[in-house]
Amino acid sequence: MKARSSTKSTRAIASRTLPNEEKFPVVGGDCTVLALELTRDSADVLPPLKSVVGGILNLLTIVERCSLCSERTEHLARRATMVLDLIKKADVRVQQLDADLLQDIRRFEMILHKLSLCLQSTGRRSKLVRMLRLRSNERMLDSLALEFEAAAEALTIRMTAVQTAALGHLADDAQHILLTLASIEQSLEKSDRDISALRRQVRLLQLTTVFLV
Repeated sequence: MKARSSTKSTRAIASRTLPNEEKFPVVGGDCTVLALELTRDSADVLPPLKSVVGGILNLLTIVERCSLCSERTEHLARRATMVLDLIKKADVRVQQLDADLLQDIRRFEMILHKLSLCLQSTGRRSKLVRMLRLRSNERMLDSLALEFEAAAEALTIRMTAVQTAALGHLADDAQHILLTLASIEQSLEKSDRDISALRRQVRLLQLTTVFLV
């Protein structure tokens, strides 16, 4: 049940932004930032102006970092959806679910659940609180991203190996079937020869009986 809730939460994050989240406005662009930096560097004669421009640049940096956190979160959600789709489409037999694969699946599920809880907790905070806790949120996101990527890579490799092994088993089964069919065909040919020989013997016996009479 935990896996389903984590999956739904992850897909919801992938299709929209965080709860109560509004897209950060794009304030200016590279030209605006460059102009502000030039103004700050040339405002030594007027310290108050330099302080104001520096404050604006710092604010733009914070907004950009917040936007980057949102983009990284959405990227993780899309990545999780891709891995879940891979698991869903995989043709894995029950007997192929060995202990290592089950462990990787549980590990991925735990990371998804932790990621979902953290993002929901962060999303319930106001935009101002998220900006004040930006450094903490960035560290948390870095840690979760590392755990997630490691778990996703391990699970993907394991699923690929299982799929390859399954295809190998199918090839072996097909080869065995072909050998069995060839053996049956040889048996049928031998049976046809035996039947033909028996018919010749019966006909010879009939002719012998006629001459004896």
